Amino acid sequence: MWVRVYYEESESEEINNALKQIYSTLHSDGSHQIFQYLSIDAIDYCTFGNSKPFRIKVRNILNDNYTYFYVKRSDASRVYGLEIEHILSPYNLHFLVSRDTLIEEYIGGWYDVFLRSTLGSYGTMKREAATAEARAGQRLVIGPWPHGWNAKTVTGEEDFGSEALIDAEALQLEFFDHWLKEGPAPAGAPVKLFVMGENRWRAEEAWPLERTTFTPFYLHGDGRLAPERPEAAEGSLSYRYDPRDPVPTLGGNIMRAELRGAFDQRALDERSDILRFETEAFTEPQEVTGPLRAVLYASTDGVDTDFMAKLSVIKADNRVMNLVDGVLRGRFREGYEREVLMAPGEVYRLELDLWATSYRLAPGERLRLDITSSNFPRLARNLNTGEPLGEGVSFRVATQRVYLDRRRASHVMLPLIPTGP
Repeated sequence: MWVRVYYEESESEEINNALKQIYSTLHSDGSHQIFQYLSIDAIDYCTFGNSKPFRIKVRNILNDNYTYFYVKRSDASRVYGLEIEHILSPYNLHFLVSRDTLIEEYIGGWYDVFLRSTLGSYGTMKREAATAEARAGQRLVIGPWPHGWNAKTVTGEEDFGSEALIDAEALQLEFFDHWLKEGPAPAGAPVKLFVMGENRWRAEEAWPLERTTFTPFYLHGDGRLAPERPEAAEGSLSYRYDPRDPVPTLGGNIMRAELRGAFDQRALDERSDILRFETEAFTEPQEVTGPLRAVLYASTDGVDTDFMAKLSVIKADNRVMNLVDGVLRGRFREGYEREVLMAPGEVYRLELDLWATSYRLAPGERLRLDITSSNFPRLARNLNTGEPLGEGVSFRVATQRVYLDRRRASHVMLPLIPTGP
């Protein structure tokens, strides 16, 4: 699993000094004074696993003691993995930190299966990092990519143009040169986002954008999705969900290469187990950038089920391109700490996290919200029986009802961004 690495003599001095600098930063005050007492005895490369680290053996020539540290490519999806390694490893692992806190450059994609943790980790460190320097040092890059970012311009069925690819190596070198070699600070704003639809990159000072107006768009009984709240005293729509015939996954944030990304959702339009709601065509450009959530007032005739929401854009050529989706399993509506089964027929307020997106709608384009109860194989089917997770063997068809009236106004909360003149 570990392979010894050797370098040309012309390269080894620079590499060894850089590794001594990392060691000094981890174990001392970061000064060069201890370099004369350190020897880089071995550099090994791990050929197994995801991040493929280098293992560095450093020896103190004064007392012949040695220690190891690891250098590996990291992204936001692995920050918590590093923490788990630290807890579970029999070795004394250290992270490269700046005054007791990680400084990270988070790189992800709007269709990345780890998008939620990427954005969440960035937000947490911007708020809670131990020092002002560390909080200011966090950086975020989100492109129109799935996991395995910046590989090609096409994601799913959508080509986002030549600007979709960036010089990722230069971006990373700029970041590491600053923090590890005292180079210039990374240029530009801390947040770099790709705005789909417009298909261009934009620099921002914060995430979510400070100029965001979170606006509810309500579900109406006639299939409209509109900012006006329903006026009817009573109103609902229903569908039947059969776990033997789940809605197939068609795009989104999934690891399977043939299913992830942006796909035309019209292939699912013949299904009767999806409720669909559409806005009117926008007459002016309208940008949707930021975190989204759907609030559904819903009931089922069983003790457990799933509710899902998917937001798509209806393009000028009538293609329906998925942007974001989210799910809530009924038994976890009060949190994931404990399971609480549902009462058949009782109406619950369910809040679904749809993660985030960035899309600029052109005049004539519309938004569509789909409500259903399955997305397989991306998400495990709920068998609607309330049996313990992973142990269910029976299937049950569920009748689902979504409420659309003045008192129980189901809606999606859109992060609208002013487009300006």
